Amino acid sequence: MWYEDVIDIVLSQQGRRFSTDDGTIVVSDAKTPSGRVHVGALRGVIIHDAINKYAKMKGMKSKYLYLLDEFDPMDGSPSGAEHLKQYMGKPLFQIPSPDERYKNISDFYASDFFGVFDYLGVDCEILRARDFYQKGMLNEAIERILNHANVVREVYFEVSKAERSDNWYPFQVICESCGKVGTTEVIEFDGKEVTYTCREDMVKWAKGCSYKGKISPFDGNGKLPWKLEWGAKWYTFKVTIEGAGKDHSTKGGSRDVAEACYRRIFNLEPPLNIPYEFFLIGGAKMSSSKGLGQSASDMADLFPPEILRFLMLRTPKRTIDFDPKIDYMIKLFNEYDQLVGKYLSKKTNDSEEIFLRLSSIDDSFPQSEQQNFQLLYALSQMPHLDVVSVIKKRAFDAGTPVNDMDVKHLQDRLKTVYKWIESFLSLEDRIVVQTELSEKYEKLSQAQKAFLKNLEALLIRSKDRSLGPDDYQGILFDAARLTPISASRAFEAFYALLINKSSGPKGGALIYYLGLDKIINLLQKANYDEKAYLEEVAITEVQYNEWINKQSGKDSLTEEKQEEKLNDFIIKIVESNSKIYKQIIKI
Repeated sequence: MWYEDVIDIVLSQQGRRFSTDDGTIVVSDAKTPSGRVHVGALRGVIIHDAINKYAKMKGMKSKYLYLLDEFDPMDGSPSGAEHLKQYMGKPLFQIPSPDERYKNISDFYASDFFGVFDYLGVDCEILRARDFYQKGMLNEAIERILNHANVVREVYFEVSKAERSDNWYPFQVICESCGKVGTTEVIEFDGKEVTYTCREDMVKWAKGCSYKGKISPFDGNGKLPWKLEWGAKWYTFKVTIEGAGKDHSTKGGSRDVAEACYRRIFNLEPPLNIPYEFFLIGGAKMSSSKGLGQSASDMADLFPPEILRFLMLRTPKRTIDFDPKIDYMIKLFNEYDQLVGKYLSKKTNDSEEIFLRLSSIDDSFPQSEQQNFQLLYALSQMPHLDVVSVIKKRAFDAGTPVNDMDVKHLQDRLKTVYKWIESFLSLEDRIVVQTELSEKYEKLSQAQKAFLKNLEALLIRSKDRSLGPDDYQGILFDAARLTPISASRAFEAFYALLINKSSGPKGGALIYYLGLDKIINLLQKANYDEKAYLEEVAITEVQYNEWINKQSGKDSLTEEKQEEKLNDFIIKIVESNSKIYKQIIKI
């Protein structure tokens, strides 16, 4: 598992990576709250949280710092907030909140994001940029960087081919006149103060006021450009591990620049990087300030915490392209359920068990088999069913009552199903249990309709037995074997009759939860033309001889062998039709 590799690397390089006095691993991540935080930002949050928790599982000292970069300038109006354009270029923490409950706009957006942390069981210490700048925590790093401005210029050119003038300094003052930080340029540092200009044409998204001044760069009077700020935070907080998204981790990108500056200015090895891929929705990358993509809180509202963590933690170097279609949802939940099932049957190895724990909140993963998402998707659309009560009763009747934790997992999963149906499922894709013969039923072949009558007979015979979902699934296969039809075409007929679709949840479970009488009543309305059925499934003598030859592996057979094969074939045909079979038994 990837997190094992991360910790193994850290352990093998303790002298380089551990910089705290007591050898604590410091895991770090950061976010600029410039708009409603999209779900892609959660990938880094959960990856770093998993590393922190895994280190503690290994008996190591570890802590997770989450840094809120609210000192950054607003460089784009959040979606639907055009009135904020007047504040472009100002630090986010100085821009008023649209909600009076929050001090500023960064608090407003961050509160929504941090609410998701609690829901997902993220264990971190939150630090705000305004605090560590204003309290002077970065002063030493700022001074070293400004004194090595020539090194920064060299690195920018060597690593990313970005040219800076000889009087450019890596610092941005908060303009004493207009309060903007995104429009200022520092041109000199004398060891105590910086000289700066608030330029009108510094950036395209904000206009400076042309003020010129001189001020101390310390104690929150300004900020470092973020590539240098990255290194300053690594140095100040003694960071051991900090991953970065793919866009920052490309060759010559911002991570390479930050690491090169860190090595040459601070003479230290940078934290271990864990490059992780994008989280896409329908193939599109998301943006907080532009309002593109599902927000983190929306996605947390959709998924149970263990499923969202499971989704985020699998293979960080693989892009997640979330698609809210039924097939994607079923696959995701089934993969998690398979891991739980493997654990419950004591077939997981140590790595898989740890992964299950890291995907869960406080080891609270299910202690029994989970209800299949596709089945819940069907049952939740049955107005007459109280799904939780029905499942609890069925479990009790089967002698396997569910505990409180399992009920909670079931309720969380049903919440996802209801929310997903409401948000993403079109009317034509919704499931309705039929009470009359459906449009799809009418298009079935005679063999498929014959299968339904065979199923009816077998289900009627089973009424006096106490059966479960797997038993009914077996009866479906038995009915298919009694009909000259493939299992796939047989199940297609079952779903066409029951829900007017070509596929659906596990058939045995549907029979079990909907009730045998409801299924039998519907099956009794089905019928088939026996003559047309026999004509449909019959073969010609030529086809029969070809089949016999193929079975024998020879070009020709003796008459005795042909008769033997023919008798076997006739027996199979007779046994395939329950009505004919019953008549023969009577005779």
